[in-house]
Amino acid sequence: MLNTTTAVLLATSWAPLLSGLLHQCLNADDPSCNGGVAAFSAMLRHHSKLEAQDNQNDALPFAHIQLLDKDSAFVHMHPLGLSVNRLILNGLMGLDVFASSPSILLQNNLDSGVSSQDISYLQTHDMPLLISNVGVPPSNSWHPYTKAVHFDTETRLAILSLSMSTEALNVPAAMGGLRYIRKVNEENGCVKPSSSYHTLLSDYFSHSNVTTTRAEETDSSNCWLPIVYHSDKGDQFASFLTAMLALPRHHRPAMIIDTAGSLKEYEEPTLVDGIWVASPRLNSRTFFQHKLEMSYDAVFGLQLDYVEFTSAALSPLPDEMKDETYRSEILALKRAADEAL
Repeated sequence: MLNTTTAVLLATSWAPLLSGLLHQCLNADDPSCNGGVAAFSAMLRHHSKLEAQDNQNDALPFAHIQLLDKDSAFVHMHPLGLSVNRLILNGLMGLDVFASSPSILLQNNLDSGVSSQDISYLQTHDMPLLISNVGVPPSNSWHPYTKAVHFDTETRLAILSLSMSTEALNVPAAMGGLRYIRKVNEENGCVKPSSSYHTLLSDYFSHSNVTTTRAEETDSSNCWLPIVYHSDKGDQFASFLTAMLALPRHHRPAMIIDTAGSLKEYEEPTLVDGIWVASPRLNSRTFFQHKLEMSYDAVFGLQLDYVEFTSAALSPLPDEMKDETYRSEILALKRAADEAL
Protein backbone atom coordinates (compact mmCIF):
# COMPACT_ATOMS: atom_id res chain seq x y z
CA MET A 1 0.00 0.00 0.00
CA LEU A 2 1.26 3.46 -0.90
CA ASN A 3 1.12 6.51 1.31
CA THR A 4 -0.07 9.90 0.04
CA THR A 5 3.45 10.72 -1.09
CA THR A 6 5.84 7.99 -2.09
CA ALA A 7 8.71 6.96 -4.35
CA VAL A 8 9.07 3.79 -6.42
CA LEU A 9 11.66 2.45 -8.84
CA LEU A 10 11.09 1.37 -12.44
CA ALA A 11 13.96 -0.66 -13.88
CA THR A 12 14.25 -1.63 -17.54
CA SER A 13 16.54 -4.51 -18.46
CA TRP A 14 17.85 -5.71 -21.80
CA ALA A 15 20.45 -7.85 -20.04
CA PRO A 16 20.98 -11.42 -21.29
CA LEU A 17 20.20 -14.41 -19.09
CA LEU A 18 23.81 -15.41 -18.42
CA SER A 19 26.59 -13.39 -16.83
CA GLY A 20 29.10 -14.14 -19.55
CA LEU A 21 29.74 -16.99 -21.98
CA LEU A 22 28.63 -20.57 -21.37
CA HIS A 23 31.96 -21.60 -19.82
CA GLN A 24 32.43 -18.41 -17.77
CA CYS A 25 31.23 -17.11 -14.36
CA LEU A 26 31.71 -20.29 -12.33
CA ASN A 27 30.77 -18.44 -9.13
CA ALA A 28 29.91 -14.95 -7.95
CA ASP A 29 33.56 -13.96 -7.41
CA ASP A 30 34.80 -15.23 -10.79
CA PRO A 31 36.33 -12.24 -12.64
CA SER A 32 34.93 -13.60 -15.91
CA CYS A 33 31.38 -12.76 -14.78
CA ASN A 34 30.08 -10.08 -17.11
CA GLY A 35 26.68 -8.46 -16.55
CA GLY A 36 23.57 -10.52 -17.14
CA VAL A 37 20.15 -10.44 -15.54
CA ALA A 38 21.48 -11.65 -12.17
CA ALA A 39 23.79 -8.64 -11.98
CA PHE A 40 20.95 -6.36 -13.05
CA SER A 41 18.66 -7.73 -10.32
CA ALA A 42 21.40 -7.44 -7.69
CA MET A 43 22.02 -3.81 -8.64
CA LEU A 44 18.28 -3.11 -8.49
CA ARG A 45 17.97 -4.61 -5.00
CA HIS A 46 20.96 -2.53 -3.87
CA HIS A 47 19.48 0.71 -5.22
CA SER A 48 16.10 -0.15 -3.72
CA LYS A 49 17.67 -0.27 -0.27
CA LEU A 50 19.97 2.70 -0.89
CA GLU A 51 17.16 4.98 -2.11
CA ALA A 52 14.96 3.95 0.83
CA GLN A 53 17.34 5.48 3.36
CA ASP A 54 15.92 8.91 2.58
CA ASN A 55 12.36 7.61 2.94
CA GLN A 56 12.83 5.77 6.26
CA ASN A 57 11.91 2.44 4.64
CA ASP A 58 13.82 -0.81 4.37
CA ALA A 59 13.55 -0.79 0.59
CA LEU A 60 11.63 1.09 -2.09
CA PRO A 61 9.08 -0.88 -4.10
CA PHE A 62 10.27 -1.59 -7.63
CA ALA A 63 9.05 -2.92 -10.95
CA HIS A 64 11.46 -4.85 -13.16
CA ILE A 65 10.59 -4.96 -16.87
CA GLN A 66 12.77 -7.54 -18.63
CA LEU A 67 13.25 -8.00 -22.37
CA LEU A 68 13.14 -11.60 -23.59
CA ASP A 69 16.59 -13.03 -24.38
CA LYS A 70 16.21 -14.39 -27.92
CA ASP A 71 19.65 -14.15 -29.49
CA SER A 72 22.27 -15.39 -27.01
CA ALA A 73 24.23 -18.61 -27.58
CA PHE A 74 22.83 -19.90 -24.28
CA VAL A 75 19.24 -19.64 -25.53
CA HIS A 76 20.06 -21.23 -28.88
CA MET A 77 22.02 -24.13 -27.33
CA HIS A 78 19.91 -24.93 -24.26
CA PRO A 79 17.49 -27.87 -24.67
CA LEU A 80 14.56 -25.60 -23.78
CA GLY A 81 15.46 -22.99 -26.40
CA LEU A 82 13.51 -19.76 -25.93
CA SER A 83 11.59 -21.38 -23.08
CA VAL A 84 14.71 -21.24 -20.91
CA ASN A 85 13.69 -17.62 -20.33
CA ARG A 86 10.81 -18.87 -18.18
CA LEU A 87 13.12 -21.21 -16.28
CA ILE A 88 15.43 -18.32 -15.37
CA LEU A 89 13.23 -15.23 -15.23
CA ASN A 90 10.19 -16.72 -13.53
CA GLY A 91 11.38 -19.96 -11.96
CA LEU A 92 14.67 -18.64 -10.55
CA MET A 93 14.10 -14.89 -10.20
CA GLY A 94 10.35 -14.68 -9.72
CA LEU A 95 9.59 -12.09 -12.43
CA ASP A 96 5.89 -11.90 -13.25
CA VAL A 97 5.98 -10.29 -16.71
CA PHE A 98 8.31 -9.93 -19.69
CA ALA A 99 8.48 -7.83 -22.84
CA SER A 100 9.28 -8.80 -26.41
CA SER A 101 8.75 -7.73 -29.98
CA PRO A 102 5.62 -9.03 -31.74
CA SER A 103 7.72 -11.58 -33.65
CA ILE A 104 7.51 -13.90 -30.63
CA LEU A 105 3.84 -14.43 -31.51
CA LEU A 106 4.90 -16.49 -34.54
CA GLN A 107 7.80 -18.39 -32.93
CA ASN A 108 5.72 -21.31 -31.69
CA ASN A 109 5.30 -24.16 -34.17
CA LEU A 110 1.55 -24.08 -33.54
CA ASP A 111 1.33 -20.55 -34.93
CA SER A 112 3.65 -20.58 -37.91
CA GLY A 113 4.48 -22.72 -40.88
CA VAL A 114 8.03 -21.41 -40.68
CA SER A 115 9.09 -22.12 -37.09
CA SER A 116 9.68 -25.68 -35.89
CA GLN A 117 10.17 -24.66 -32.25
CA ASP A 118 7.87 -25.78 -29.48
CA ILE A 119 7.96 -22.89 -27.01
CA SER A 120 4.74 -23.76 -25.18
CA TYR A 121 6.69 -23.97 -21.88
CA LEU A 122 7.40 -20.24 -22.19
CA GLN A 123 3.66 -19.56 -22.20
CA THR A 124 2.46 -19.21 -18.61
CA HIS A 125 -0.02 -17.14 -16.62
CA ASP A 126 2.73 -16.70 -14.01
CA MET A 127 4.82 -14.59 -16.42
CA PRO A 128 2.70 -13.32 -19.33
CA LEU A 129 3.97 -11.37 -22.31
CA LEU A 130 3.35 -7.63 -22.04
CA ILE A 131 2.42 -6.32 -25.48
CA SER A 132 0.01 -3.42 -25.87
CA ASN A 133 -0.11 -2.69 -29.60
CA VAL A 134 -1.05 -6.10 -31.00
CA GLY A 135 -4.47 -7.67 -30.74
CA VAL A 136 -3.61 -11.35 -30.30
CA PRO A 137 -6.41 -13.44 -31.86
CA PRO A 138 -7.88 -16.46 -30.03
CA SER A 139 -6.44 -18.69 -32.76
CA ASN A 140 -2.90 -17.81 -31.64
CA SER A 141 -1.45 -19.98 -28.88
CA TRP A 142 -0.23 -16.83 -27.07
CA HIS A 143 -3.75 -15.45 -26.67
CA PRO A 144 -4.27 -16.54 -23.00
CA TYR A 145 -0.71 -15.64 -22.02
CA THR A 146 -0.49 -11.97 -23.01
CA LYS A 147 -1.57 -8.77 -21.30
CA ALA A 148 -2.07 -5.29 -22.73
CA VAL A 149 -1.51 -3.51 -19.41
CA HIS A 150 0.71 -4.68 -16.56
CA PHE A 151 -0.75 -3.55 -13.24
CA ASP A 152 2.19 -3.76 -10.84
CA THR A 153 0.77 -4.05 -7.34
CA GLU A 154 4.03 -3.21 -5.57
CA THR A 155 4.53 0.15 -7.27
CA ARG A 156 0.97 0.98 -8.44
CA LEU A 157 2.33 1.51 -11.95
CA ALA A 158 0.12 0.57 -14.90
CA ILE A 159 2.57 -0.17 -17.70
CA LEU A 160 2.01 -0.36 -21.47
CA SER A 161 4.58 -1.67 -23.94
CA LEU A 162 4.45 -0.59 -27.60
CA SER A 163 6.97 -2.55 -29.62
CA MET A 164 8.00 -2.61 -33.28
CA SER A 165 4.83 -1.52 -35.01
CA THR A 166 3.55 1.52 -36.89
CA GLU A 167 2.17 4.76 -35.53
CA ALA A 168 -1.16 3.80 -37.11
CA LEU A 169 -1.34 1.10 -34.42
CA ASN A 170 0.77 2.58 -31.63
CA VAL A 171 -1.29 5.75 -31.09
CA PRO A 172 -4.77 4.14 -30.91
CA ALA A 173 -3.37 1.24 -28.86
CA ALA A 174 -1.90 3.66 -26.33
CA MET A 175 -5.14 5.65 -26.26
CA GLY A 176 -7.16 2.51 -25.58
CA GLY A 177 -4.85 1.42 -22.78
CA LEU A 178 -4.81 4.85 -21.18
CA ARG A 179 -8.60 5.11 -21.29
CA TYR A 180 -8.87 1.71 -19.66
CA ILE A 181 -6.48 2.71 -16.86
CA ARG A 182 -8.54 5.85 -16.31
CA LYS A 183 -11.69 3.70 -16.22
CA VAL A 184 -10.15 1.44 -13.55
CA ASN A 185 -9.14 4.49 -11.50
CA GLU A 186 -12.68 5.85 -11.74
CA GLU A 187 -14.23 2.52 -10.71
CA ASN A 188 -11.81 2.34 -7.78
CA GLY A 189 -13.08 5.75 -6.68
CA CYS A 190 -9.64 7.31 -6.73
CA VAL A 191 -10.56 9.96 -9.32
CA LYS A 192 -13.75 11.80 -10.18
CA PRO A 193 -15.43 10.29 -13.28
CA SER A 194 -14.91 12.17 -16.51
CA SER A 195 -17.44 12.25 -19.35
CA SER A 196 -17.92 8.59 -20.15
CA TYR A 197 -17.09 7.27 -23.57
CA HIS A 198 -15.27 4.22 -24.74
CA THR A 199 -13.96 2.59 -27.89
CA LEU A 200 -13.45 -0.94 -29.12
CA LEU A 201 -9.84 -0.57 -27.99
CA SER A 202 -10.83 0.23 -24.41
CA ASP A 203 -13.12 -2.81 -24.44
CA TYR A 204 -10.16 -4.89 -25.60
CA PHE A 205 -8.01 -3.62 -22.73
CA SER A 206 -10.76 -4.49 -20.25
CA HIS A 207 -9.71 -8.13 -20.56
CA SER A 208 -6.59 -7.37 -18.49
CA ASN A 209 -6.60 -9.07 -15.11
CA VAL A 210 -7.14 -6.38 -12.49
CA THR A 211 -9.66 -6.21 -9.69
CA THR A 212 -11.49 -2.94 -9.09
CA THR A 213 -12.67 -1.94 -5.64
CA ARG A 214 -14.76 0.98 -4.49
CA ALA A 215 -13.48 2.63 -1.37
CA GLU A 216 -15.40 5.03 0.89
CA GLU A 217 -12.17 6.82 1.72
CA THR A 218 -9.79 6.78 -1.20
CA ASP A 219 -6.07 7.30 -1.19
CA SER A 220 -3.28 6.43 -3.60
CA SER A 221 -3.43 2.75 -2.67
CA ASN A 222 -6.44 2.42 -5.01
CA CYS A 223 -4.87 4.30 -7.92
CA TRP A 224 -2.71 3.43 -10.88
CA LEU A 225 -0.12 5.64 -12.58
CA PRO A 226 0.08 5.06 -16.39
CA ILE A 227 3.53 4.52 -17.90
CA VAL A 228 4.15 3.89 -21.61
CA TYR A 229 7.21 2.18 -23.12
CA HIS A 230 7.79 3.08 -26.77
CA SER A 231 10.20 0.56 -28.31
CA ASP A 232 10.09 1.32 -31.99
CA LYS A 233 11.94 3.09 -34.78
CA GLY A 234 13.39 6.33 -33.49
CA ASP A 235 11.88 8.53 -36.18
CA GLN A 236 8.38 7.54 -35.05
CA PHE A 237 8.73 8.63 -31.44
CA ALA A 238 8.42 12.36 -32.04
CA SER A 239 5.05 11.96 -33.77
CA PHE A 240 3.90 9.56 -31.02
CA LEU A 241 4.83 12.11 -28.35
CA THR A 242 2.90 14.81 -30.23
CA ALA A 243 -0.17 12.57 -30.28
CA MET A 244 0.07 11.90 -26.53
CA LEU A 245 0.43 15.61 -25.74
CA ALA A 246 -2.77 16.26 -27.69
CA LEU A 247 -4.82 14.00 -25.39
CA PRO A 248 -6.98 15.41 -22.57
CA ARG A 249 -5.02 15.59 -19.33
CA HIS A 250 -7.01 12.83 -17.65
CA HIS A 251 -6.18 10.38 -20.48
CA ARG A 252 -2.47 11.16 -20.79
CA PRO A 253 0.36 8.92 -19.61
CA ALA A 254 2.34 10.18 -16.64
CA MET A 255 5.56 9.14 -18.34
CA ILE A 256 6.77 7.88 -21.72
CA ILE A 257 10.04 5.97 -22.02
CA ASP A 258 11.57 5.86 -25.50
CA THR A 259 13.93 2.90 -25.35
CA ALA A 260 15.52 3.74 -28.70
CA GLY A 261 17.01 6.95 -27.32
CA SER A 262 15.85 8.81 -30.41
CA LEU A 263 15.57 12.28 -28.85
CA LYS A 264 18.85 13.36 -27.25
CA GLU A 265 17.23 16.32 -25.50
CA TYR A 266 15.24 13.88 -23.36
CA GLU A 267 18.07 11.54 -22.37
CA GLU A 268 17.50 12.90 -18.87
CA PRO A 269 13.82 12.81 -17.84
CA THR A 270 12.11 16.07 -18.78
CA LEU A 271 8.63 17.36 -18.00
CA VAL A 272 6.95 18.28 -21.30
CA ASP A 273 3.54 19.91 -20.92
CA GLY A 274 2.57 17.60 -18.07
CA ILE A 275 4.15 14.37 -19.38
CA TRP A 276 7.55 13.16 -18.21
CA VAL A 277 9.57 12.11 -21.25
CA ALA A 278 12.68 9.92 -21.04
CA SER A 279 14.71 8.84 -24.05
CA PRO A 280 17.67 6.74 -22.88
CA ARG A 281 19.23 4.42 -25.46
CA LEU A 282 18.92 1.02 -23.79
CA ASN A 283 21.51 -1.71 -24.24
CA SER A 284 22.31 -5.10 -22.73
CA ARG A 285 25.40 -3.96 -20.80
CA THR A 286 23.92 -1.17 -18.68
CA PHE A 287 21.65 -0.82 -15.65
CA PHE A 288 18.73 1.55 -16.26
CA GLN A 289 16.49 2.82 -13.49
CA HIS A 290 13.98 5.63 -13.03
CA LYS A 291 13.00 6.77 -9.56
CA LEU A 292 9.44 8.07 -9.61
CA GLU A 293 8.21 10.42 -6.88
CA MET A 294 4.42 10.47 -6.73
CA SER A 295 1.69 12.27 -4.84
CA TYR A 296 -2.09 11.96 -4.73
CA ASP A 297 -4.57 14.42 -6.21
CA ALA A 298 -8.30 13.98 -5.55
CA VAL A 299 -9.23 14.97 -9.11
CA PHE A 300 -6.47 13.39 -11.19
CA GLY A 301 -5.37 10.54 -8.91
CA LEU A 302 -1.70 9.64 -8.66
CA GLN A 303 0.53 12.39 -10.00
CA LEU A 304 4.14 12.04 -11.05
CA ASP A 305 6.02 14.93 -9.44
CA TYR A 306 9.63 14.13 -10.22
CA VAL A 307 11.73 11.54 -12.07
CA GLU A 308 15.39 10.77 -11.45
CA PHE A 309 17.40 8.64 -13.88
CA THR A 310 20.24 6.31 -12.89
CA SER A 311 22.44 4.25 -15.19
CA ALA A 312 25.57 2.24 -14.50
CA ALA A 313 27.68 -0.43 -16.16
CA LEU A 314 26.63 -3.92 -15.11
CA SER A 315 30.21 -5.16 -15.13
CA PRO A 316 32.20 -5.38 -13.00
CA LEU A 317 29.55 -5.73 -10.30
CA PRO A 318 30.75 -4.07 -7.05
CA ASP A 319 31.34 -6.50 -4.17
CA GLU A 320 28.81 -4.72 -1.94
CA MET A 321 26.06 -5.66 -4.42
CA LYS A 322 26.88 -9.38 -4.41
CA ASP A 323 24.27 -10.44 -1.87
CA GLU A 324 23.31 -14.04 -1.07
CA THR A 325 20.55 -13.98 -3.67
CA TYR A 326 23.02 -13.02 -6.37
CA ARG A 327 25.46 -15.71 -5.28
CA SER A 328 22.83 -18.45 -5.35
CA GLU A 329 21.49 -17.25 -8.73
CA ILE A 330 24.96 -17.34 -10.30
CA LEU A 331 25.38 -20.97 -9.19
CA ALA A 332 21.96 -21.87 -10.60
CA LEU A 333 22.79 -20.12 -13.87
CA LYS A 334 26.05 -22.07 -14.13
CA ARG A 335 24.11 -25.33 -13.83
CA ALA A 336 21.76 -24.16 -16.57
CA ALA A 337 24.76 -23.17 -18.74
CA ASP A 338 26.21 -26.64 -18.31
CA GLU A 339 22.98 -28.08 -19.71
CA ALA A 340 23.60 -26.10 -22.89
CA LEU A 341 27.12 -27.42 -23.46
